[in-house]
Amino acid sequence: MSRHIATVIRHLEDSGAHKAVKFVNPNLVVSACRKRIYGGVKDTSEYVVKVGRPNYGERQFIASCIKAGISFPVRKVRIKFAAPKTRKRK
Repeated sequence: MSRHIATVIRHLEDSGAHKAVKFVNPNLVVSACRKRIYGGVKDTSEYVVKVGRPNYGERQFIASCIKAGISFPVRKVRIKFAAPKTRKRK
């Protein structure tokens, strides 16, 4: 399990993304999410790591993988980038 966590965090650091998810089997996912800092610059990065059952969006992705015939564990780590910052309205 520790190698899956290390893989997810390594992909998160290398890509600069907001979230990375590794699909171990249909009932187990390992995901890491970068904490967002509002209004300041921080030298260190903090991550939240989740090991457990997939959420709704991840279950839909798993269903499409099974339908396509992709075997588990899925080799590629799914990476999501944060939404761009929106302008403040006056």
